[in-house]
Formats: sequence, C-alpha cells, structure tokens
Amino acid sequence: MSIGEALMQARERAGLTIAQVSQQTRIRAAIIASIEDDDHGACGGDFYARGHIRAIARAIGTDPEPLIREFDAQRAPPPGQEETGTQPATGWRRRRSARPGREASHLAWEAMRPDRESSLDDRDSVAPPQQEPQQQKPRRHPGDVAAGPQAGWRNRDAAPTGIRRPIMISGFLLALVVAGGLAGYHFLSGPARPARAGPPAGRHASAGSAASTTPPAPARSSAAPVAASPLTAASATAFGVPGPGRGDHDDRASLAIDASPGTAWRTDWYATADFGHLYRGTGLLLDLGKPAVITSARIALGAVRGASLQLRVGDSPSLAALRPVASAAGAGGALRLSPTAPARGRYVLIWFTRLPPDPAGTFRGYVYDVRLSGRS
Repeated sequence: MSIGEALMQARERAGLTIAQVSQQTRIRAAIIASIEDDDHGACGGDFYARGHIRAIARAIGTDPEPLIREFDAQRAPPPGQEETGTQPATGWRRRRSARPGREASHLAWEAMRPDRESSLDDRDSVAPPQQEPQQQKPRRHPGDVAAGPQAGWRNRDAAPTGIRRPIMISGFLLALVVAGGLAGYHFLSGPARPARAGPPAGRHASAGSAASTTPPAPARSSAAPVAASPLTAASATAFGVPGPGRGDHDDRASLAIDASPGTAWRTDWYATADFGHLYRGTGLLLDLGKPAVITSARIALGAVRGASLQLRVGDSPSLAALRPVASAAGAGGALRLSPTAPARGRYVLIWFTRLPPDPAGTFRGYVYDVRLSGRS
C-alpha cells in the first residue's frame, strides 16, 4: 500500500474530509489531494513533503513514522549503486572536488619543470654581443694635427683640463655678448604700443565689434529628465516558493490589479506569522509584458499592521532571478515602496516574508490594489 493510499484510508476511517484536514493542518487542500495521489511535486521538496506527511498523519490519528520510512526508502538509490559504500553522485562530487587540487599540483609541476627553467634561464641569460676591445688611443699633444673630423673630436675629448678651461670661458663670454646685443636692440626700438582695450571715448562700438569681443553665452541643454508615468500590469499570478501559479489563491490574483478598492487578493491563513514554519514566503507576481524601469510602487494592504514584504524585480519569473529592490516591515494600509536606484525588469513580485494577524486569531495578508510607476 502506498503512502497516499494509507493516508486516504486513515482519513476516511477518521470521518474527515480533505477540507477539514486542511483547516487543522493549515496545508492547502490541493497539496493534501496531491499527496494522497502519491504526487509530492507540489510540496516544494523532500523536506516539506516529510513535514506535510507528518502533519496530515497526526491530524487523522495515525502514526507518521512508518510513512516517513517508506518515503525515505522510495528516495534511496538502487542497491546496485552502493557497491563501494558511496553513491555514484557523491563519488562524482568528490572527484570534482579533488580536481582543483590536481590542477594546482599540475601547475606547480609545470612551474618547476627542469626544461622550463632552462628555457627561462636561456632566454634571460642571453649575453649581449661582445665588443671588440678598443685600442688605447695614443695621447696627443696640443700641437698634433688630427687625421680627420672624427679624430679631431676624439682629440678634443682627450684634451687636458688646462686646454678645456679657455674654451668654456670663451663660450661664456660669447653668451654675454649675445644677451647684451638683444637687450640693446629692445632698448633702441622703444616701448611697445599699448593694446587698444576698446573703441575711443565718445564713440559707440559697432555691432560687429561687440559680437566679436563678447563671448557667446553657453548653450543650455534642452533635454529634461523623463518623468515617471503609470505602468500597467498585463497579468497577475499567485507566486509560491516553487514558482508562479503555485502560491495562495491564484484564482483571486487578478483582483489586485482591477483598480477596484473593494476587491483584494489574499493569502491562505496560517497558525503563525511565519507561515506555520512551512514556507519561506508567499507573494503576488505582476507581469508587465515587456521590460520597464520601476521607480515606485503603491500597494494597498489590509488595515491591520504587521506585514513584512519585499519588492523584487527581474526579467525571469523565478525567486532567484527576482532581486529585492525595496522592503518594509510592520506595514499595513497604504504603502509606498521606492527602490534606491531605478530597477529594470519585466516582472515585479510583492513577496510577503511575514503576515499580519487577522480577526480570527490566525495570520493572513491582503493586497487590495497595486500601482506601479516608471518608464517603459
């Protein structure tokens, strides 16, 4: 007998309906029906499936432990894959984890290869071409005659200090003579004429001269920042941890964008504010139909305060791809969320991470209206 059949028979013996079990366990009736059909895909993972099986079994008065052992046995790998004591997937992961070490060792060996060192040493130790030893130049006396221009240059370089000093003094005197000649030329030519600062007194400057002397005013940019405008959502869907359409009351999701303040999308009711320790959150996903820049969101919540929620934006309808851009805690009534920087994406998710209390003593969230602003 399968797990679902055992739960269904125990529920029927207890005289309970799926709706009554859902009310006691705070688990949606659709999930309970799927578990009785041995379909655990709606649970969101094995961890949540075990929790649902335990909660349902306790509510209908049966022992959950045999069912949990049967569930774990169904998830165990076939016996033929445990010959080495480890599952093939685990061994593969161990081999993959050992690969970086082998690659590092391989790189270290490549760096320490003798032929690599020798090649580097050969490249770095290339000796410059040897120059032929220069013959010692004969010492020349001031009276010697050079054999050519190059020889004369070498002769000057090899001249004694006593001969170089008169040459330096002669160059200094020549520089003084040139400087004195330039100074005399400027003195004899007279002072420079003062530049005309403007038209003479008593006369008005012509329009042409005014236009040429007056710098043009800097051109002002006519481009103005684009103002935000209302953005219309093409559709709305209840969003759960597994993805869109897997949240609370998907049939009422469109009531949050129908521009009617009297209708609202609401979550399921839970025994605690953190969803009875069953989920990380629940929310409402808006599809704009095409990417847009979101600058603000006005959300009409229920009158009771205490909701914690995030505004998430992205181009893919998955929780990992929708990044948080704004958040609020202890919220209620009219709420306005504005990202610190304009966020671009096609999808906007209102994600509840904590629910406010309701008059019945449980916890439930409401969204009466959502209005987005930005640029498409």
